[in-house]
Amino acid sequence: MKGPKEDVVEKILCFLYENHEVGTTSVPEEQVVLVSGYARADSTGYRKAANQIIKIDELAERSSKCWSLTEKGIKVLETKAGPKIKPFSNHEMEVFIKQRILKMSQKKVPEEKLNSVWNVLRDGKVHSREELLLAAGYKRPDSTGYREIMKWMKKLELVETTGTSFKFIAEKVAPFDE
Repeated sequence: MKGPKEDVVEKILCFLYENHEVGTTSVPEEQVVLVSGYARADSTGYRKAANQIIKIDELAERSSKCWSLTEKGIKVLETKAGPKIKPFSNHEMEVFIKQRILKMSQKKVPEEKLNSVWNVLRDGKVHSREELLLAAGYKRPDSTGYREIMKWMKKLELVETTGTSFKFIAEKVAPFDE
């Protein structure tokens, strides 16, 4: 039996470490699957990579459909990555999260439109879908770009939703006292 593709293992470990660096210690498996490049957690390649990381190398663990790095994994990845600059301001966190959305969406999210939606939500108040559509220049909620933006904001658990209204989760997008 062949082992997992090395790049899948690396993608997963890098993603877990990026999250660890910004204080997210538990990452939903759904996000890990997406980053791995596979569509489902039962994909053979994904399962092989997960087995390599969790059972063989013992760099991460999975429980309740969430992944987290083990102490061993953190030490190994810190050594590999060398000194990294963690976001230490809300602005740096914003840049980090937006880059993550662009990367994970495989550029399906238009950066300019993401910035427009972000700027509306930035005030921490509840905003209607219509406000967000207008700000980004979309006419309909089923526009591909809008759908992608909101899909990733929900997957990364950045927004609270009530019907067709949205509000940033402050602890996620602006965790620093400034």
